[in-house]
Amino acid sequence: MNRIYRIAVILYTAAVIALFSFGCARNTDVPAELLGVWKTAAPNYADRHLAFDQSYITLGLGAAGEVSYIIKNIESRKQDSGTAYTFYYVDSEEEEWTLAFYYEPANDGLIILNNSENVWKKINSGE
Repeated sequence: MNRIYRIAVILYTAAVIALFSFGCARNTDVPAELLGVWKTAAPNYADRHLAFDQSYITLGLGAAGEVSYIIKNIESRKQDSGTAYTFYYVDSEEEEWTLAFYYEPANDGLIILNNSENVWKKINSGE
């Protein structure tokens, strides 16, 4: 029963996001180098991932599955040899959230989330 409930919640969330996205204009252009799935070697996040596509950011939550959010806006600032990004996204109840990180293009690309020392590497391109 627990598995069926999780699948139903994921399908419901996906349907709400899909319906919501048809009526909303987005000011986003996710850079190609960010598209795909990212993981970290940090033990506390071994079962977690981040994923970016042109419209959504997806957070892998380990045993709890994953949740996708509609990207509403992206801000970027060139810094040193990389770029600082802030992604603005909304959940199914239209609550706004942000994800801020630094992208370093060296070594096939690295992401370092703000307030964290964990390095995330791309494991699967979104192309």
